[in-house]
Amino acid sequence: MRDFSHEFTAPLKGTQLNSWAIFYAEFGKREFSTFIQELQNTVKNDFKISCKKPKTIKIEGKDNDSRNWIDAIQQTNTEDKLDFVIILAPGRKGSSPIYDDVKVFCHNNINVPT
Repeated sequence: MRDFSHEFTAPLKGTQLNSWAIFYAEFGKREFSTFIQELQNTVKNDFKISCKKPKTIKIEGKDNDSRNWIDAIQQTNTEDKLDFVIILAPGRKGSSPIYDDVKVFCHNNINVPT
């Protein structure tokens, strides 16, 4: 996990994350728990951003079908307006089969940073 603590001369001034979610699929199940612990520590300790525990949503069905991801994000955002979304996408860095579609959807349709 990348250590951001030494890269900034002052803490980032961020907002409070009241409603955020992490979406993952079966392929990322093993890495998920380690990732979530490290992320929460980084957000709270290094960035000094107050945040509630994120919702965690496991994608059901084909993990390389962007529609499954978009449907899950849209449903979660409808139930609880999201401030931020993290996607543990399938595929190698820079070549995920769902990344572009999900990024465009979040930006254009629900205006939520990913």
